[in-house]
Amino acid sequence: MHHGSSPPPLPCYLRPFTKNPQGVPRHAIYAASKAAVTGLVKCLAWDLGAAPRNITVNCIAAGGVKSDMYYENARKYVKGSEDMSWEEIDARIAAWGPLGRVGMPDDIAGAVALLVSEEAGWITGQTLHVSGGAHMGTA
Repeated sequence: MHHGSSPPPLPCYLRPFTKNPQGVPRHAIYAASKAAVTGLVKCLAWDLGAAPRNITVNCIAAGGVKSDMYYENARKYVKGSEDMSWEEIDARIAAWGPLGRVGMPDDIAGAVALLVSEEAGWITGQTLHVSGGAHMGTA
């Protein structure tokens, strides 16, 4: 719902993909780029949010989602996965969150639909973790 005399907010969303909030070996540059996106979102929320632009800026941190990237990298996150089937790897990754399954692209699409909707016009500068509960950070 839009309030005020200015135009309704225009959404902008960026997406850093994160798996492991405590860090992963050999991922320093990758992790730094994701941290940069979350900082960028906070700054852009200020820069673009003021009238007359009224653009909301948020990002989605997706985790464990079946995609090309999942199939390229999932084995790196599961110890001893070299001889595992994809079903076994999926089961291990699914166990990282309370929903007990690997995410699907439609799970992320729903979060994007929320953030770009008019109903999300009061949400800006945020990182939404969409990971089936695998990431439950306090901040």
